[in-house]
Amino acid sequence: MLLDYASTPVGRYQELLFMPGMFSGQDNRNHLSITKIYVSTLESVVSGWHNWGIPKERADFSFAADQVSAHLGEEHIADFYLRSEGPFVHLSARPIHPDLRTLLQMYGRQHMLTTISATGWARPARLMAFKGSSDLFPDLSHQRPIAGFEVKNFKLNFPLPERKVL
Repeated sequence: MLLDYASTPVGRYQELLFMPGMFSGQDNRNHLSITKIYVSTLESVVSGWHNWGIPKERADFSFAADQVSAHLGEEHIADFYLRSEGPFVHLSARPIHPDLRTLLQMYGRQHMLTTISATGWARPARLMAFKGSSDLFPDLSHQRPIAGFEVKNFKLNFPLPERKVL
């Protein structure tokens, strides 16, 4: 996911994250987990680690009309070339089962479970091209996305997690 947050409790920031699939939690359920994430501010790094166990790293971003670049100093993390088209339709995460909206993150000896909700206006988007450094971000160049969306007026509710000590 590529995100450009206009405002959050820690200010405006950009983010690139990777969720490779489902992981089994202490609750014997499968949940999504963020395994690689870059953000544009130190405030987001600190808040993400401390509050949700999300392994954020600081990077720089460039968002243009149809291209997004992320880099770590002089090293390119990834370049995405995107195209979106069509009308926007209302989007809500509410109909999605809570297990599929619950992130599982490890923080020390704790499982951190966060059930998110979101709304916005979405339209189809396509990843036209990708190039990246497999040393810094998973190589997506041989993957075909199932679906992509541009979302505007995105409102994400990311409450504090339920913490379970292992």
